[in-house]
Amino acid sequence: MKIPEQQYDSVKATDVDDHKTECKYKYWTEEFSGNRALLDAVRTVESRLGQSFTRSQMVDFYKSEKIPIVTKFIAAMMWGHEARAGSRRDSRGPWKVSKMLADMGTATRVIGNVQVDTPESIARSYNEFKLDRCGPNFFTKHFYFFGKARGIEKYPLIFDDRVAGGILKAQGIGVDVLEVVRPSAQRSAEAYMRYFEFVHREAAKIECQPDQVEYYLFNLQPQPLASTSPEGFPLPGGYRFSEQELHRSFCRVAQISTRDSTQAQGRTCHSAR
Repeated sequence: MKIPEQQYDSVKATDVDDHKTECKYKYWTEEFSGNRALLDAVRTVESRLGQSFTRSQMVDFYKSEKIPIVTKFIAAMMWGHEARAGSRRDSRGPWKVSKMLADMGTATRVIGNVQVDTPESIARSYNEFKLDRCGPNFFTKHFYFFGKARGIEKYPLIFDDRVAGGILKAQGIGVDVLEVVRPSAQRSAEAYMRYFEFVHREAAKIECQPDQVEYYLFNLQPQPLASTSPEGFPLPGGYRFSEQELHRSFCRVAQISTRDSTQAQGRTCHSAR
């Protein structure tokens, strides 16, 4: 996997604070109305971050030593489930987070045990992070803010299904293909660490921040793909991935299912040997 050189300027121009989340706090206070600790956490988020906030503001929020780690985690989940200006929020967010934190003792231990100072500790934390309704699409958001706030050079990165789709698009897969298949992030520490190394490697080559690469992939829009030939899939600049090469590269970090919901169950992508 790689980011084609023709896309470097676009990656460098990516502003991670372009995404400003607007939070509808009333839905969270309604869901948490019977839990004083969660209500207090939401009120802390609202008082510190306000009605809308960027990634950089979230990183600053995570830097505060006065804010409990569970409150920081709740803020990351709110950031992930709420919507940027003009778009639709995930209405399931408050209910999902209430399930994540239903056993507060377990949640506090799981969230508090996260360590991200080294690639080894990131992989270990990935394997050990187990909360109901909180998969890698969301807990890697917490990893990202936690690592960035600690000033770690090789900090963790968000890896969700839209980023997985962006990896495909960066390799030259067009909108006609993505109308048929739905990419999603592989749920394993091994795949996550391959993605982690890929983004940090590309950021070093492009001379940009790793989260610029991640957010660029998140926002990347597919282009119509010309009909493929035996030579493989075209990329800008004339390079072509063979079908097998593309399959190997992508399937190490993502899985693919058909968009037909009647066939989607159990259809995953396996690495070619």
